[in-house]
Amino acid sequence: EPPPMLAAELYGSIQKRRSNTPAAMQAFFTEGLHFADATASREEALRLAVTFRELDMLRRISTQPGWIEDCHPLLQHHAGALLGDVWMQWRGLVHHRINAIPYGMLALAFFVAALWYFILVQHSDHARWRWARPMPALMAGVCSVWPTLTILAYQEFQQGMTANAPFPHDLIYYLAGVGLREEGCKLLLFALFLPWLLWRRQPGLALLTGAFVGLGFSLEENIGYYQDYGGTIAWTRFLSANFLHISLTGLCAHSLYRMLLTRFARADEFIGTFIAAVAAHGAYDWLGTDVFDDNGWLSIIVLVLTVSRFIDQLALETRPTRLTISPRAVFTFGSAALIALSLVLGAWTTRSMEGVANAGQECLAMIPIALLYWRKFENV
Repeated sequence: EPPPMLAAELYGSIQKRRSNTPAAMQAFFTEGLHFADATASREEALRLAVTFRELDMLRRISTQPGWIEDCHPLLQHHAGALLGDVWMQWRGLVHHRINAIPYGMLALAFFVAALWYFILVQHSDHARWRWARPMPALMAGVCSVWPTLTILAYQEFQQGMTANAPFPHDLIYYLAGVGLREEGCKLLLFALFLPWLLWRRQPGLALLTGAFVGLGFSLEENIGYYQDYGGTIAWTRFLSANFLHISLTGLCAHSLYRMLLTRFARADEFIGTFIAAVAAHGAYDWLGTDVFDDNGWLSIIVLVLTVSRFIDQLALETRPTRLTISPRAVFTFGSAALIALSLVLGAWTTRSMEGVANAGQECLAMIPIALLYWRKFENV
């Protein structure tokens, strides 16, 4: 017979305070099973099952119609990862994005992406649809985030990979986890454009298409970062992670295109480029965790080497003509706007000069990188 209303929930709360997780989870499950309005107990049972990875309980919960669907979207996402249900993962994440995203941060992410979009389009040929033509590649980059998150969930929930592991397991996580899955998924979505690129036979167009895929990935990724850390990091990410994605994907895409164009005669070049991109991506993230390098200068070196290679390749493969507004001008204007916005948001969020000072320090640390970009764009 069902217990009296709230009795199992009370018992579950007591057992949870005593750290008796199995008993607490079973009590919350009992309450949610017998009473239609016990939404708090159902969500708590699901949260405990996800946190402690109790697959038997998760499977029992999944057999109850509407139970998981009525819980928090992030819980749905994590439950889908443990159950191997990709549709549940994506549905929960989409609902979380729609419900939790601040539209101000969304507008900021679009503005940052628009700056790099404008600069990259300036290096394409002067075809009639050159301003609209990169949009499919940009959207493909946004979509590449979803298979990346699916692989992330599999690696963390099924394989137990974690960034908090001791060395060298944390480095393996960033190389075989972060670097491999992100670069692989971006390149997979870029492959959709290969038939068209092989027909056009323009290496510069392949380089730019890959760059736009990387830009789309960074656009979606920025939204989450702005939610977690605020818009004060906008200029920092504009110069670092955003252009790193553009550079790595552009170089890998260009190398893949050349391999297929030469009928695999340049396969060794592509394999070397892809491995180097995965290593650079993983090393950049690992070195930025303050575990090995407190000041982060080693990760900056990785960034500088990567973006310098991409900009040099961009200058080699593209021939922009009749530029009304130079890439330098767009970069300078965009940087000025983002710096000003970072200072304003620092004051707005903290209501103190300390927030302005912290935002100013973030911006000052990136000035050497900005000067490098500014000088590099002189040649393109």
